[in-house]
Amino acid sequence: MNETAPTGRPTIPPEQAAYARVLSVGCALAAVVLLATFAVYVLGLRPAHVPIHDVPNCWSMPSREYLQATKTPLGWQWATEVADSDFANNVGICLLAGISGLAYLRVAPIFLRKRQFAFLAIVVAELLIMLVAASGLLVARH
Repeated sequence: MNETAPTGRPTIPPEQAAYARVLSVGCALAAVVLLATFAVYVLGLRPAHVPIHDVPNCWSMPSREYLQATKTPLGWQWATEVADSDFANNVGICLLAGISGLAYLRVAPIFLRKRQFAFLAIVVAELLIMLVAASGLLVARH
């Protein structure tokens, strides 16, 4: 149960405060990166893999046809094309997706220090699941 501060408000456990700080800073950083890379793409400041004026022609294509027509790389291969403004947007998306992992890494030492091994085990399991998911090892093939 949370204790209350002299102001009558409940105190926030350090692991919750640390987790929230990482999420807050991470989301703000990811938002800036997303906005900046989108602006670069829309304003044509960097070349795009699929030029913005060609995108409407691709909207009705099934994904397989789109990938073939545009020669879009699959999986993490997009990272080799990050200089293209349309792929640069993925950097912000990856930051946004990875923030919770960073927050878990931040609270793990707190749980260890407090000897809260059940919570530490949950954090480690979550991190392993995230790593396996991001690795692409478990891919459904059609």
